[in-house]
Amino acid sequence: MDFVIAGAQKSATTALHDKLSRHPDICCSKPKELHIFDTQHRDWRRRAFDGCSPDCLWGEATPIYMYWPQAIERLFSYNPEIRIIIILRHPVFRALSQWKMETARGVETLSFADAVSETGRVRVGAAHRVFSYVERGFYA
Repeated sequence: MDFVIAGAQKSATTALHDKLSRHPDICCSKPKELHIFDTQHRDWRRRAFDGCSPDCLWGEATPIYMYWPQAIERLFSYNPEIRIIIILRHPVFRALSQWKMETARGVETLSFADAVSETGRVRVGAAHRVFSYVERGFYA
C-alpha cells in the first residue's frame, strides 16, 4: 500500500477517497475503511484491491488511524515510506457531526451537551470508537 487517508472522522475522508478512486493511476480500497492498522486484519490485499494494477498507487481511508493507539506505529512498521494524508475539521463541528451520526444510528442517547460533558466523557476510557467526540479533536 502506498498511502492512507488517516483522519479525522467526519472530515470529508469519504469524499477524498471517492475522488481519488476516479483517478486512472490510483486504486482505492473497496470497502473504504479496511481497519488494517487498528485491528490488524489479515489478508486485506486480496479482498480490498482485487483487479488493481500493480502499477497504480494503492491506498485506503480509515480515519481512526489518527486516533487509535499504536495505529500510526503499525503503519510505519508496515511501510516506513507510506504517505499519510490527514484531513482535519474544526473540532467542535467534527464532534457535533459524529454525535449526530451516532444519534441517528441509535447508539447515542445523550444530548450533545451531556455527551461532551465530563460525565459523558467518562465512557471513553483510554480509547473508544463511539463516544470519543472530544478526544478525536485533540489533533496535536
